[in-house]
Amino acid sequence: MEIEIEHFNQGKHNYNVYEIYKGLKLQLCNFCDVDFGSYKSEYLGFETNQRIGFEHMILYKNIENPSLEMDKFCPKCFQRLKFLTFLRDLRELIKEDTLANKK
Repeated sequence: MEIEIEHFNQGKHNYNVYEIYKGLKLQLCNFCDVDFGSYKSEYLGFETNQRIGFEHMILYKNIENPSLEMDKFCPKCFQRLKFLTFLRDLRELIKEDTLANKK
């Protein structure tokens, strides 16, 4: 979104890569990392009321010299393709874990 580009150009955020869930990594700004826990469990793929909050993320690396890059996005939800790919992979991991725990 345009406001995020403006924030980037103003240097308002720091950026880090986190391990979010069982090796699955995602780059987030210092606002989105704390806000990540607000995603509903169903949206992420959990069957129970489970959240992935900042306290469960593992810092993988700091992005020292971040740069903007072009990416495709969904015109309905405005999520970037990188995030949607992450979300697909996360849901698949959660599904696999759920099936394994039911055995």
